[in-house]
Amino acid sequence: MVEIACVPRKWGSSLGIIIPRDIVEKEHILPGKELIVDIKKHRTAGEFFGIRHIADIRKLTEEVGKEWM
Repeated sequence: MVEIACVPRKWGSSLGIIIPRDIVEKEHILPGKELIVDIKKHRTAGEFFGIRHIADIRKLTEEVGKEWM
């Protein structure tokens, strides 16, 4: 199994992805050959760790600052 990052592109009213040539050759992928594609959306750091409000961050830095004084 090979994992690659790709960007879907508009193809008519659908979206398509391009499989790089080296992967096609390595995996012996042929036109018309059925593939199983596992789709995982790339998440940003904010989505992964949760987005904090600026006020919460300021409060946190104030609390940490008290500990260092």
